[in-house]
Amino acid sequence: MERRIRQRGTWLSPQAASRELGLEQHQLLRLIDNGKIPAHRISRRFIRLRRVDVNRAKFLVGLPAGDGGCVRSTGFRVVEDGS
Repeated sequence: MERRIRQRGTWLSPQAASRELGLEQHQLLRLIDNGKIPAHRISRRFIRLRRVDVNRAKFLVGLPAGDGGCVRSTGFRVVEDGS
């Protein structure tokens, strides 16, 4: 869900931001709690992230800045086979 708040730029919900970053929502909230990604609490229940901050965070999670694709972690490591 993308909205404009007070016409100062595009804001994203945590759900939309986590989808863009290819993270689970709880992983995004952990990054916010640790101060890695800035977020703004609109009210007691609502958090919003600026699109600019989400684009900057793509470098943190290893996505190209222009890529809106979703790459979810499966919990498996990729291991190169020497053969």
